[in-house]
Amino acid sequence: MRKIVVMCFILALLLCSNGTNRTFVSDEGKLEISTISEQVYLSHDSINITSNDGFASGGWMGEGTLDNPYTIELFEFTDPIEADGPCISISNTTAYFKITNCSFNTTVFASAFTLENVTNGQIRYCSTENFIWGMTIDNCSGIQLDRLIGTSCIDIEDSSNCNISHCTISGAPGDGIYLDNCSNITAMGSDISSCGANGIWLEDTVNSTIIGNQLILNSIYQIDVTGVSYNNVIYNNVIKYDFMQCFGTGHDNGVTNLWDDNVTTGNWWSNYGGSGNYSISGSAGSVDHYPMGHTSVVLVNHDDVKFEIGSTATIIWDAFSEVPNYFIIYRNEEIHDSGVWNGSDISTSVSTDTLGLYNYTLFVNGTSNDNKTDTVIVTIYSTLPMIDSPEDMTYKYGQTGYSIIWRPSSSIPDRYEIYQNSVLNRNETWDGSTISYSIDGLSVGTYSFKLRVIDTRGYDADDTVQVIVTAASVITNTTTTTTTTTSGFNIDMNLVLFLGISSISIIVIVVVLKLRR
Repeated sequence: MRKIVVMCFILALLLCSNGTNRTFVSDEGKLEISTISEQVYLSHDSINITSNDGFASGGWMGEGTLDNPYTIELFEFTDPIEADGPCISISNTTAYFKITNCSFNTTVFASAFTLENVTNGQIRYCSTENFIWGMTIDNCSGIQLDRLIGTSCIDIEDSSNCNISHCTISGAPGDGIYLDNCSNITAMGSDISSCGANGIWLEDTVNSTIIGNQLILNSIYQIDVTGVSYNNVIYNNVIKYDFMQCFGTGHDNGVTNLWDDNVTTGNWWSNYGGSGNYSISGSAGSVDHYPMGHTSVVLVNHDDVKFEIGSTATIIWDAFSEVPNYFIIYRNEEIHDSGVWNGSDISTSVSTDTLGLYNYTLFVNGTSNDNKTDTVIVTIYSTLPMIDSPEDMTYKYGQTGYSIIWRPSSSIPDRYEIYQNSVLNRNETWDGSTISYSIDGLSVGTYSFKLRVIDTRGYDADDTVQVIVTAASVITNTTTTTTTTTSGFNIDMNLVLFLGISSISIIVIVVVLKLRR
């Protein structure tokens, strides 16, 4: 019943909307949407995968392992599988996969993707707009949603051990994030604003963590906890409320949920008076024992990270203050970056030119002299180039429009070589993008084409494709045996053989009888 009501409400909002303008709250959100908008997407039909074999049969690059997941990347989806359905549907899979840098933009009511009975999936750096109402995860585990941007709801039901991190959701028609009958979910570092219902709603959800999110002016509650929800921890969130636009800040009808880390850190509340505890509305009688207000600095501890050597890398800290002052970032105890702080998230570039472990420490200060510190251990590592294996090809002599398309990858690409029957035909610089080689104009015969890609360290990978060129038309000669009957005798060769043997036998007998006389 709830879904029917929500769907009707969403449809009404979409029909009333005259544009696709979006407001993103944090600098991180702006950074990511800028990155996504610069991508060049290939249009792709909707995708329906119903088993592990569906990834390979669909031609998706990868092996389905943790180190080499199947990859769906750099596509734009404009049509759902069916009316009101998803653009991508994946069900009943355990193989590792990732959907990254894709755009979902339909002209009909649809969802971006649906995952059902799935484990080991990752969806990152994707954007949604126009009539894309949501993203649905049902009966799944081990799913990661990271840096998704748009106006769509995230709906997770009957699932466990999933992470939602650094997403930007603005103006979603329902709840920004809805968790129903879930366990061990982490929602971290997301900006959720101006949604039509709650910012984050936990219903019958347990043992989950809501940390470091910015929840601003969502229509009902910024965070709502209902049903049999217990042992959830909610802290270090920025919660902004305006009684003219919102029903409330936090609400808890569950049991034994913590609205602070039970040590020193609670949440930042726009209506906190500055002394004592902060009471959470609802039957649970929950309290934030360490609330923060106007003069406080909020800084969410960043996980340690790994980057490949030569890659472009950035650390973004989730931070907030209404009284910002300055920040300093140290790299191995030397000043790496510093400046005036504007009160929002803080980012810094990471040097990736040398292998090793590095210590990045942020110190951030407010004019109230409240300050916070966090340290991130950065590992710079190296991997070999990778290359896919296109299928062998056959075409008829004189046909055109045939090319071999390889999709190699490397974070530090340098150059590539293409060999035809072991003879070098092309040697050019490589920027890490797809490599296409025309095979038109070949004579009839069999050929091998090998691509070799090399990174800046000299490491390489190669793949060979066999090409067969057949004649334009093949003439099949048929031999016909004709038996001609002529007038006269038809000689039976078996009869001739019999008569010959009989004659020889008679002669032998006559000779023997004469000798006996």
